[in-house]
Amino acid sequence: MEFLDRNSVNDGDQFCANLMRESSRHQGLALRILEVRSAYCKNDFEWDNMKMLAVKMVDESNTRLMRDYVLETSQLEDDK
Repeated sequence: MEFLDRNSVNDGDQFCANLMRESSRHQGLALRILEVRSAYCKNDFEWDNMKMLAVKMVDESNTRLMRDYVLETSQLEDDK
C-alpha cells in the first residue's frame, strides 16, 4: 500500500518499472503483473467490448464538443 501511495498506476509501464526496482519482493510482483497482463491480452481481452466502449466515448465526446461550440457561438451572436 505504501508503494501505491507513492506511485501512480496511470502509466502501467512506469508503475511496473518502479515496482521492479523497489525490492526483490516487489520485483516478483512486477514480473507476475507483466506475465498476467500479457496472458490476458492474448487470451481473454474482450476486443468487441473495448470497441463498443471506444465508440460510445467518442460519440459522447463529439456530442459534448459540438453542443459546447453551438452554445458558445449562439451566445456570441446574441451579444451582437
